Amino acid sequence: MRVGLLGLGRIGAFHAATLAAHPWVDELVVADAARAAEGLQPPGEPWPDFQARFEAAYIAEMSAFLGAARGETDSPCTVEDALAALYLAEAAELSRHEGRPVRTAEVIS
Repeated sequence: MRVGLLGLGRIGAFHAATLAAHPWVDELVVADAARAAEGLQPPGEPWPDFQARFEAAYIAEMSAFLGAARGETDSPCTVEDALAALYLAEAAELSRHEGRPVRTAEVIS
């Protein structure tokens, strides 16, 4: 598979390194001329762990959820968003179980 990636910031560099090592990726094309010459390492100090990297995002997510659950704000998610997430989860589980790529169209009923 040929994969294109735009940007090599901290997250883009992580994706690039992960994709480059993936057995399904035959070619990785990166579009970020300024950083491409520097290699696939993210700029700055690495995060100490996953939790530290995403702590602020989790707090914001939980705050938004609680606000919606209390009726203080509208949910930013639609029914269509929820169904799309469900279909992705079902496709991922089927892929894991059968050891093959699964498109979401296979699980949509």
